[in-house]
Amino acid sequence: MNTLIPWLALALPIPAMAADEKATPPAPAQVILTGKGTSFIQQSSVRVELKVGGDAQKKLDQALKQVTATTFKLGQKSGIVIVLPANTFKADDALKVIGVPVAVEGVLSSTDDALLIAAAGAVGAKRIPLLVADKVVWLDTANRNRFPPENHAMIKGTASSGKVQAGDETFEWAIQNADGRIPLTLPARGMPPEAGAEVRASGKVRVVAGQLVLDATKVEPTKK
Repeated sequence: MNTLIPWLALALPIPAMAADEKATPPAPAQVILTGKGTSFIQQSSVRVELKVGGDAQKKLDQALKQVTATTFKLGQKSGIVIVLPANTFKADDALKVIGVPVAVEGVLSSTDDALLIAAAGAVGAKRIPLLVADKVVWLDTANRNRFPPENHAMIKGTASSGKVQAGDETFEWAIQNADGRIPLTLPARGMPPEAGAEVRASGKVRVVAGQLVLDATKVEPTKK
């Protein structure tokens, strides 16, 4: 955050501090995703599911007040919305990602916004994944090998064991993402990560019942 009375005075605040710390969600995972923008949307007051707590929550709420956005298609009827906050990106930035390969880095959440669901082409979906971008990198032959392939991601965060349900699928592993978790499947070969360890997971992404799922081809501990 030595007498009997000072001990009591020090002891009394401890449960309250512990409760506050427990109530504060951990930091969101770091997500880098590649793709090609397929649309241009402008929207205000976008709602997301993720709660990150503290100053990070204020920053996220501010970023979502007014946004331009695009979508990466992840299948015939699924996609992910890429939000470019108006306080960081100009509207022209969203136009520049359409049809060209880019890598975006930011905070992953989901939304039930009907306009964004329609823009993603997620017919019949009640919720879709959404990434609030902090960085956008246009890819070319010089830098492409530093980022995941198209429709693949690199996610850095805390490994979490325990069942995660997404639609009809159950996942035994995930990466902690503030007050939520990002489900992942582990590589067919190799040892599972240590629960609670900081890891970097890479692989192809897909959408299951409005959640982004990582089918990992590599999961490795991050260097300290």
